[in-house]
Amino acid sequence: MSDTLGLKEPIVILGGGIAGLAVAHYLKEAGYTATVFEAAEVPGGVTRSFRWHGFTCDVACHRFFSPHPGILNEVKKVAPLFKTIRRSQIMLRGRVLKDPISPPELVMRMPPALSARLVSGYLFHRRVPDTNFDNYVHNRYGPGLNDLFFKPYTEKMFGIPAREVSTEWGEQKVRVSGLIDVIKQNTKIYFRYFHYPPSGGFGTIAEGLHACIGDQLHLNSRIVGIGHNGERITAVHVDQEGKEMEIVPGTVISTLPITNLGTFLDYEVPLSFRPIQIAYLLIGKERVTRNHWVYFGDADIHINRLGEFKNFVSDGVPTGKTVLAAEITMETGDAIREAIAGCERYGLIRADDVLDAMVVREKYAYPIYEGGYMDRLASAKSHFARFKNLFLVGRSALFHHAEIDDNFLGAKQLVEQLLERT
Repeated sequence: MSDTLGLKEPIVILGGGIAGLAVAHYLKEAGYTATVFEAAEVPGGVTRSFRWHGFTCDVACHRFFSPHPGILNEVKKVAPLFKTIRRSQIMLRGRVLKDPISPPELVMRMPPALSARLVSGYLFHRRVPDTNFDNYVHNRYGPGLNDLFFKPYTEKMFGIPAREVSTEWGEQKVRVSGLIDVIKQNTKIYFRYFHYPPSGGFGTIAEGLHACIGDQLHLNSRIVGIGHNGERITAVHVDQEGKEMEIVPGTVISTLPITNLGTFLDYEVPLSFRPIQIAYLLIGKERVTRNHWVYFGDADIHINRLGEFKNFVSDGVPTGKTVLAAEITMETGDAIREAIAGCERYGLIRADDVLDAMVVREKYAYPIYEGGYMDRLASAKSHFARFKNLFLVGRSALFHHAEIDDNFLGAKQLVEQLLERT
């Protein structure tokens, strides 16, 4: 982030998610010791795992895929991974559809009037300026498919109208099935397989990194203040289990949400994150589906995506039971009720199948890609570049919808740049 790259000890890393842990790992390999402060009791951030009713559950359902073989091999050094074929479906208008969404299947499966609108909208739609997500999908697939699936799904994910969402989200996430899939199957959008730990859940990756850096990671250590002189970070204040301590750093690497970092550095970052609630349902059935993920496209169903952990790893888990994780970004005071209702509507479960339920909440789940956010992000980065010993890495710090492999790659590149200038 900073214009003047360099590495001076002591090195302080703010946040013990994958990005922060990976930076510490790569620094240790290069002979440098960094101190990582993480507010939670366990490392990994949103990639952590936990045990519940005999199942290993992730905070939502993750997967590892990377078009960079070198990154995959480096992750395998810290955590075992096996390759599995992706299985997912889409629930939409009472139908169970393939994922990625297939226009020919939609035309065949939907009511005649809607099918006609899908076809005519695709063939005869008028192009509009590519200035927002709504227009982006409209120009490529027509108003019918946009209004049917992409627009309502995006609006319930971000909580703002699709016309206010940046085109970057469409470029990152819009997937439509077709012959071109054969060419694109090794891309971030069209991946047909992924890697996952054989035991211990996705949090095994974070635990593996923790094992590599050992006592360099300090848990239950919350950042409460950052001192500076306008050009450098001069102090980091940490509340460690109720006891405040001050560190005078040489180098600071932040993985904190960029909005939080701005608060510490007297700068209001005009960006927002979308929180998420994950409703975990213990179901008294051997399995609900054979899918890793099920996507819900209906605007009035709160669930964005449903995962079933038994379909990721089935060895050593209880029989006759399964756990679902329903990801919900729409505002609701009862995520469990909404999760059950959405599953019931498609006949996946009945309410009396639910043996137990719990909710995990994450405040900084998704960067909200509002129109014009890139200019505001650039201004924030320019402000932080004033601090010559401050560097940002990771999804929340860079306000980018990054996957795990992106965080590894970003951490590796940052360390290489720092070492190159040292």
